[in-house]
Amino acid sequence: MLNRRRQRDIYGLPLAVVVYRIMARLSISQARLARTIGISPPMLSQLVSAERVKLADPAVLSRLVVLDRRSIDTPAYPACDPDETAALLREVRGLRWAPFRVVDEPQHQQRPTPPTPHPVR
Repeated sequence: MLNRRRQRDIYGLPLAVVVYRIMARLSISQARLARTIGISPPMLSQLVSAERVKLADPAVLSRLVVLDRRSIDTPAYPACDPDETAALLREVRGLRWAPFRVVDEPQHQQRPTPPTPHPVR
């Protein structure tokens, strides 16, 4: 109970709600969802049952969020197209995420300072 509340505090909903929603929309198993987002099926099971609270990898969370949002327009079973579902899962599985880094610009490529605006007369 405490871990579900902690998930709600972190993610806005317990992860079970999101996972079951995606599984229902796409008519896929929990194991297939786990492989798609990049974690093991036992790990996803532990998150769903709230034995674990957080997803440690931000890329996995990002894939889960993308899949949840992209599956909204998918008709519910039995109307969902298995080919469209497979294409969506391949696309999400192929997403690569990198941490944001600030890169210093070399001196010779610095942007010029914009001119100071003059008051309109």
